[in-house]
Amino acid sequence: MRSTLLADIGGTNIRFALLKNGVIEKLLMYPHEKSFTAEKAIRQYLRAVKVKPEAFVVGAAGPLQPNGKISLTNRRFVLDLPKLCATFGFKRGLIANDMAFHGVGVSDLPDTQKACVIFVGTGMGVSFIQDGVVFPTEMGNEALLSPRKEEKAIDAKIWEDVISGPAFLKIYRSLKGNYKPVMQSREVSYLAHNVRDPYAIKTYEIIAKCLARLCLHIVKTRKVSVFYIGGQLVEILRLPFGQDVFFDSLGKLADALGIRVIRPSDQTAMKGLKIIADDLANTGTTGRINAGDFYVVS
Repeated sequence: MRSTLLADIGGTNIRFALLKNGVIEKLLMYPHEKSFTAEKAIRQYLRAVKVKPEAFVVGAAGPLQPNGKISLTNRRFVLDLPKLCATFGFKRGLIANDMAFHGVGVSDLPDTQKACVIFVGTGMGVSFIQDGVVFPTEMGNEALLSPRKEEKAIDAKIWEDVISGPAFLKIYRSLKGNYKPVMQSREVSYLAHNVRDPYAIKTYEIIAKCLARLCLHIVKTRKVSVFYIGGQLVEILRLPFGQDVFFDSLGKLADALGIRVIRPSDQTAMKGLKIIADDLANTGTTGRINAGDFYVVS
């Protein structure tokens, strides 16, 4: 039975699944470990599922190099598609920045003729959809516009410094005078949701304001009016003290913009990986991702 290995490689976790007969199955997640390499991770998964896939489609949180390699932006972890295909006997393979697959995963919705996808995990990813084609970017690493006092306090220089998972922790600690007992970003979320800690709420408000600035910058420079926002930013948009600040910061454009939330259950990256895997099997390539933003082995 033919199958394709799907992989969504983030800065914190690695997600694998198999695509068999058009169905995604055997989804497993592995946290990154210091000794983990792409080869070790794939081998561990394939041993667990006892399947030898014919093809491999992978999205990873880093810029694609011309030779089919991606080095993760926030971790020492390299994916070399030609080498991985040779090592594991994959007959076909395709690699792209993970935001390409998040974009493909929502591109069939009715209001995505011209849209922006913003997704936050360990880092921040941004991609654009134009007439069914996804353009992944490295906008998270672009210079932060006009940093505010709270952003300067954490030495924020790029968008990702303020709009990312680690930013929750950095900002919270800065507000509390480098308070150490809170060790993880999800603890800040707990304090905001369940304790209504004023410093955690202020953290949400700061990120919400910066997210609004990013959206306004994209509206101005890219003429985009529809945004799909996911990952840890969903927490910002579903709680009143984050949501209200976000829409207030959008000002007069608040009612004009389409703001859509990508829920965790939407699994947009896996959905996008499946769609591209089907394209690869049928045509040997894909037209859904900008031609310069993916690499194929066949």
